[in-house]
Amino acid sequence: MKKVCVDARMLVHSGIGTYLKNIFKYLKKAPIHWYVFIHPHQKSAYFDQMEVIPISTPIYSPIEQIDFTRKIPPCDLFWSPHFNVPIFPIPSKKRLTTIHDLFHLAYPKLLNRLERFYAGFLIKQAAYRSDQIITVSHFSKSELCKYTNIVADKIEVIPLAVDLDRFSPNKESHQILEKFKVKKRFLLYVGNLKIHKNIQALLLAFDVLDKQGFSEIDLVCVGNSKDMKRLDDSCIKETLQHLKHRIHFVENVSDEELVSFYRTAELMIFPSLYEGFGLPPLEAMACGCPTICSYAASLPEVCKTATLYCNPYNYRHIAQLMEKVLVDEDLRQQLINRGLKLTRTLSWEVSAQKHLEKIDQLIDPPNHRVAMMQ
Repeated sequence: MKKVCVDARMLVHSGIGTYLKNIFKYLKKAPIHWYVFIHPHQKSAYFDQMEVIPISTPIYSPIEQIDFTRKIPPCDLFWSPHFNVPIFPIPSKKRLTTIHDLFHLAYPKLLNRLERFYAGFLIKQAAYRSDQIITVSHFSKSELCKYTNIVADKIEVIPLAVDLDRFSPNKESHQILEKFKVKKRFLLYVGNLKIHKNIQALLLAFDVLDKQGFSEIDLVCVGNSKDMKRLDDSCIKETLQHLKHRIHFVENVSDEELVSFYRTAELMIFPSLYEGFGLPPLEAMACGCPTICSYAASLPEVCKTATLYCNPYNYRHIAQLMEKVLVDEDLRQQLINRGLKLTRTLSWEVSAQKHLEKIDQLIDPPNHRVAMMQ
């Protein structure tokens, strides 16, 4: 039986955690002996029938490199679902790495000097040491080639998907609104508040919308707000003060609550400047929520014709499109229909199958199979 070790410590994170949960739903059924790295506090029930290896060292810390050398068992393949790869020799015949985006190299000025150096070092190590790299969009593949000089043949593009059992346009009660003290009509943003997510432009656009007479609509921002302190522009502060009773920053939302937000929102806006893929717009679409997205990075590739594209550098354009969707019922319904159609073409099962094919190819390459048969 093939032996594969995977670092699953980011299962509890958003983004990469969503990727791991959905992929493993199918991967764990494969005839593979899985070794799984988890944090000691993670629930191991999710990894039934897998051999769990607890690692307590923090992700990205230099000391995790020591744990890698100590705890990776002899195996056919070691899979890193992020760029924090082992840099020292390990007892694995092959290495597979998933790199979702190149934000750390594309926007180095948004990181401190240590973050910039360590992330750049690890990404280049991942490109150099991996036998194969999986990424989630052709945009990210082009970024990998641009920033690491890796050959394109070494990179496999496998798109992400949406769990349609969880994200669906079922009718929703308004209990979620009462809990978070939100008005019945609201606009929605989902994602963290890091600078490249461009929340500044969204807040300014919301201010413009308010001045145009849309005073009965709130704005809900769902996600980790630890980077709010970086929104220190005086104009942003003024906007937050002027509209603070109608702007809701919501953290620690359960899976069910997130779905409820998508289902009850008038519109979801995603003005990000940089995304390797961008799952939140697709999740919104699957719930029957119309979307406005930035035309930057991977988003046109991912969202295709199912969204309205805004200029992320022009908050007045964002406001203009927000107003358009709010008042044009035909356009709104078109976006809903296109979004539902698009998300039905994506499948985590297909994505997982492509991962398994790549694992099989690395462990047992086609030319090796031919030689064995002769």
